[in-house]
Amino acid sequence: MNVKNLSKRLGVFVAICGLIAGCAGTATHKVVAVNKANDDALSCQQIDGELISVQLIVDDVNQDKADVSGADVMDGILWFPFNLIA
Repeated sequence: MNVKNLSKRLGVFVAICGLIAGCAGTATHKVVAVNKANDDALSCQQIDGELISVQLIVDDVNQDKADVSGADVMDGILWFPFNLIA
């Protein structure tokens, strides 16, 4: 393996790592467990509170999905090659 071939492979490797890191999700939403250890001991009011908190999380996720516009997608597509070069 010569140096020129090695530098090309290293460049491709760095670009792929950057792409993977850039595509990694940055959402900070809470994870909701279906079952918890103390679910059997909850009162009706506590269950209602759990349902409300889960609904708030679902609403936040839906709001994040709605905030992505076509202009955002086009901006990402048009600037993507320049970001790879940089």
